[in-house]
Amino acid sequence: MNTSTLDAIKQSARQSEAYLTEEDIAKAIEELKRLSGKKGIQQTLDPKKNKDERNKESLCRLLIRKDCHLNLKNTRLLTKEEFWRYQRWIPQLCHGWFLNEPSDASSIYVGAINKSGKPHARFVNKECGVRPVIEFQMVGDEKINPGDKMCIGETVFTVIDKNLIIADACIMQSVFDYEGNVYSGSEVEKAVELWFERLKNGV
Repeated sequence: MNTSTLDAIKQSARQSEAYLTEEDIAKAIEELKRLSGKKGIQQTLDPKKNKDERNKESLCRLLIRKDCHLNLKNTRLLTKEEFWRYQRWIPQLCHGWFLNEPSDASSIYVGAINKSGKPHARFVNKECGVRPVIEFQMVGDEKINPGDKMCIGETVFTVIDKNLIIADACIMQSVFDYEGNVYSGSEVEKAVELWFERLKNGV
């Protein structure tokens, strides 16, 4: 991670979180340096893969805030209706990613978000980014709000609703399926479920 990126994060932390001390910020930056080589953090910071500056600005708060205790219930892909509903909170990426949305045109197409951040149709048997959402339940009284960040393992997530988080970066590239555009039973569902089990088990 270069010095200009660290300086920008420090400056943002000072502006957005008046209660942070210099010691708080220093500790957060050291932790960020340590984690910056990890894939999840790296993708969140990488301007080639993630063009939402809010991610960088909120990383200090992410690292300083106390850990949330979550009951991870299940995972899936975002629907088009959810994309429009939560769009303001979803970090924009520089490449496409699948939705959980069959295309009306043909079974060989499925919904996706393109690199411009707009819904479009994509061939089911062509690789695209996979970006899961997780439905969760809070354990305890801590309050979270849309736009808040949290880490689970090495993956950074953004809260988009009181019980829903989305990965800040794609966890993999995959085909949707080789035969159809229905998420249930698809190749991408199997891959996402396997990732989710590993995430819950800390693998």
